[in-house]
Amino acid sequence: MKSQSVEECEEILRAVERTRGLDCELIHQTFLDEFVDKVHTYQRRLLTKS
Repeated sequence: MKSQSVEECEEILRAVERTRGLDCELIHQTFLDEFVDKVHTYQRRLLTKS
């Protein structure tokens, strides 16, 4: 499996924000919050490796 770069993580986070705009009834809010937390954790790991 290919690792993501910090820039790709930023792109993913922007996509999540666009997705939040579509989730008008907040049905997926918890999932999206947890996903964003995981992406941020992954980004921190990438930055500490550098």
